[in-house]
Amino acid sequence: MKKILYIWKGPYPWDIRVAKICNSLTDTGFNTTILCRWNGEVDEITEKNKIKIIRVGYNLKPSFSLPIPNNPIWQKSIKNTIKEIKPDLIIVREIMLAKDAAVISKKFNIPIIMDMAENYPAAMKDWKKYRRTLLSKLLIHKLNVPEKVEKTAVKNMDGIITVCFEQNQRLIEKYNINENKLCVAHNTPYLNQFNNFKKEFNKDYLVFGHHGYTTDEKSLVNFVKGFIKACEIDKNIELRIAGNGESIDYLKDLATNSNAKNNIFFTGSYDYNELEKILNSYDVGILPYQVSDFNNYTIHNKIFDFFAFGLPVFVSMTNPFIRLINETKAGVTVDCQRTENITENIIKLKNQLNLNDMGYNGRKAFLNKYHWEQDFNNLKKFIERYL
Repeated sequence: MKKILYIWKGPYPWDIRVAKICNSLTDTGFNTTILCRWNGEVDEITEKNKIKIIRVGYNLKPSFSLPIPNNPIWQKSIKNTIKEIKPDLIIVREIMLAKDAAVISKKFNIPIIMDMAENYPAAMKDWKKYRRTLLSKLLIHKLNVPEKVEKTAVKNMDGIITVCFEQNQRLIEKYNINENKLCVAHNTPYLNQFNNFKKEFNKDYLVFGHHGYTTDEKSLVNFVKGFIKACEIDKNIELRIAGNGESIDYLKDLATNSNAKNNIFFTGSYDYNELEKILNSYDVGILPYQVSDFNNYTIHNKIFDFFAFGLPVFVSMTNPFIRLINETKAGVTVDCQRTENITENIIKLKNQLNLNDMGYNGRKAFLNKYHWEQDFNNLKKFIERYL
């Protein structure tokens, strides 16, 4: 039985992508170990779903186990884990631990690939927490340290897993990576994940919905403003926002201080098991994120949740969203930089466009292509090339 070590910078459980990949690897016959960060759990080493979990920084102060390059705690843990389990392949998530993992893996002559789930340098520049101190502004925004870390990480990998075609193109153009070393594995749902899906819509009252953590790089501000104006035209619409995040208080203030306060609802944090119930309360799924170097090179898994549930989607004009909607005809792409465009398209969806066709198209795209079984099949073939 081939052994795979997956290195993840955060605590586990739980991360949806780590869970999907590692559970699928285990289910198809691989001996899988996750090396992750300790977050106060009782056990340093445990097992879940036949996956061995080893936690870095056990019983140490959190600052000691920061997942950053050249951290001796991580270097030692990676080396010791490799010696213990003798993996045939290492998969490292993101860029921050990739260089250290690559250097150590080469010493043991073990192939290493990176699960590069996003354009991490661009994400860091968008996050508020990296704009709060002079040091973070210097490192992230002036000295461009994340770009340097990414370049080193990418160059040291035997292969790279991405979440979309656009990220592949960026890596080819920016770092001259051979396309044969790249594999797309979308963050798609399992075929049997949702027992229900939307079959018809009540055009007399339309519910728009978003779920997930709200941050600046996934801003809903313009959409809320556009929705408030749409309510002045038609009161028979509703907006539901599930989840919390660094932007949620500002969104609540916008809603509370508007004439649409009775049409906008914030339902708070939720457990992943509640997602089906949440989606069942929506008519249109929204992803009105700003066009940026982050959003142009990733696809947020929410769009595939909406497809799977047969929900039409209202998305901004990022490169992946434009490509997906052109391909599937499952919704509308809108210039979300301008609130008047948002208002206009909300009213258009309410009164004119055929939501049943859009929902059906998204559901068909999910069943035929955008589901985890298909993505893991592609990923498994890619991984087996290194074993």
